[in-house]
Amino acid sequence: MAAIDVGNEAIDRTYAYPATVTYIDLANPANESGILTSIEIWATTNITGLRVGTFYLVSGTTYKCRASQWIGDVTASSKQTFPVQLAVETGDFIGCFYTTGSIEETPSDGSGVRSKVGEYIDAGDSASYITLDANF
Repeated sequence: MAAIDVGNEAIDRTYAYPATVTYIDLANPANESGILTSIEIWATTNITGLRVGTFYLVSGTTYKCRASQWIGDVTASSKQTFPVQLAVETGDFIGCFYTTGSIEETPSDGSGVRSKVGEYIDAGDSASYITLDANF
């Protein structure tokens, strides 16, 4: 079985997303179903309260969280890799929420990111998201 690949590469980017927003990265949907076993993050500033999750489109602009996991704190200015155990289905997207700090992002070619102010990253959470013209 091939490794599950989902989301953009964690690299040093030009801009940053602020905290207390749930983000879903629409670039590079999951290539396989199974269990995602690691996640890479590049924080612009130190992050606290990071949670990551897998999401899928319900309809229109509504996405539902399939699974999520607490990561905690992430140190800024380098790529960090964390072990996870997240259920993922082919076509799912990766997302995150954090209480303080910021994550790297780049203005996009239109594939974009969805966002919703607040914490919507518990398994089963469903919400309508707006489109951001940027990528993680």
